[in-house]
Amino acid sequence: MNEEQLTEIIEQTWKMVDIWIGEGKDPLAISAALTSSAMKLYKTILSAEDYDRMMDAISDNRGAINRLGESRGIH
Repeated sequence: MNEEQLTEIIEQTWKMVDIWIGEGKDPLAISAALTSSAMKLYKTILSAEDYDRMMDAISDNRGAINRLGESRGIH
């Protein structure tokens, strides 16, 4: 997957998030569903060792995540 494809997926995901919020869905429920889905995909696709490393990397970088509206990269 290249950066353009990843950007497209991210943009489509945000469009769905915007729709759900517009429909009155709870942003915390949306976040929980997206996070749970991502973790299940990681667990399915990655080896046990790689899954643990991914979860560690997510935890280790939690301070690098910006709020919406703040400058951010595609990841």
